[in-house]
Amino acid sequence: MSEAEHLACAVDISAFTYLMAGGTLPEDRELAGQAALAAAWHHNAYAVPPGAGEQHDRVNRERAALMAKDQPKAIQTRAKDCIASAVAKHQSE
Repeated sequence: MSEAEHLACAVDISAFTYLMAGGTLPEDRELAGQAALAAAWHHNAYAVPPGAGEQHDRVNRERAALMAKDQPKAIQTRAKDCIASAVAKHQSE
């Protein structure tokens, strides 16, 4: 995955967890637990260059913009794919 794809995944996963926490999407505890691992993998390891001081602010800004323009189910679908890829990568290591 490219840096842009990892960042997009980090944003989708963040939005997905916010939508679950806010009750817009139904709670899925197993997926929520996997989301934490996946977000860390996409965000910390690949999405933002090491040493960037505003890495969390960037994801927060992009999450807010995404949630304002995209449908929750679309975000959920992409987040599930991103979570699955991170879990698969983790299990292969």
